[in-house]
Amino acid sequence: MKLSIVTPGYNEGEKIYQNLEKIKSYLDDSLGDSWEVIFINDGSSDNTMEILSDISKLDPKIKVISYKVNRGRGYALRQGIDHAKGKYILTMESDLNWGMEIIKKLFDAIRKSQSDLIVASPYCKGGQLLNVPFKRAFISRMGNKILSFSIGRRVSMVSGMTRIYNRECIKSIPLVSDDKEIHLEIISKAISLGYKISEIPATLAWPEKVEQKVSKRKSSFNTKKYVLSHLLFSIAQFPLLIFGFMGIIFLLIGVAIGSYLMIEFFVYQNIISDKIILILTTLFLSLFGVQTLLFSFLAYQNNNLKDELLLLHKTIKTK
Repeated sequence: MKLSIVTPGYNEGEKIYQNLEKIKSYLDDSLGDSWEVIFINDGSSDNTMEILSDISKLDPKIKVISYKVNRGRGYALRQGIDHAKGKYILTMESDLNWGMEIIKKLFDAIRKSQSDLIVASPYCKGGQLLNVPFKRAFISRMGNKILSFSIGRRVSMVSGMTRIYNRECIKSIPLVSDDKEIHLEIISKAISLGYKISEIPATLAWPEKVEQKVSKRKSSFNTKKYVLSHLLFSIAQFPLLIFGFMGIIFLLIGVAIGSYLMIEFFVYQNIISDKIILILTTLFLSLFGVQTLLFSFLAYQNNNLKDELLLLHKTIKTK
């Protein structure tokens, strides 16, 4: 089988039939019978499962994984990836906001390149966002800039689901995340395992406002949670740079204040006992700076150990 498309969804009853029909029509025309679509019904409370059941009966290449409780995007993707049988595995949103053409673009790109993982990005040259609210677009763009920096600017879109993987790549990565953090986890672990990652420009287009309706669809975007998870990921990726820089700054400030006090005492013979606050500040900043530097080194060593364990896991799994 050439291609598996894995797409999770929650309360997609309004559009899931027509969207799956579009995907099916494209795949039938381009790949014949060498494809499958795995839809993960992530605990929907509407009629999504009834519609999926009818569609899957008409075409066995459309497969459904369903459970009653909403478990999160990461959990859903892990279930779909585990069941995927294709040589290439493409993950995408079920709302088709990236357009139908993204399937062909990603599929063609990974077959023509040496990449193991290719990301669709609206932030690289040639990509764009359309009709996305300013606040959402700003947070996403800034968040992905920070994330991209933390992974060495390999790709400009780290948090997106729309990607295609070489089967060996994604199947060898031990995944544990249950929510949207899975996208960051995959990128991080793929880098640790030495897989080649690249990106292609894409357009993410939300529906026009006049077409948007209030529905039961779950909007799981939480600004605080999104920012916090991305910040923690960036810190985890570059602990030596971030904490090391902080430690050096604190240490330098402590040394500067200490030098000032020493000059006052030894050069100008001034009494510094009345500067107890400065003395304590010097001691605190110097000790805190040293401790932060030590912490950054330990975190760096921990990252190296994590990479070695991932490589060991990959070696054992491929034997």
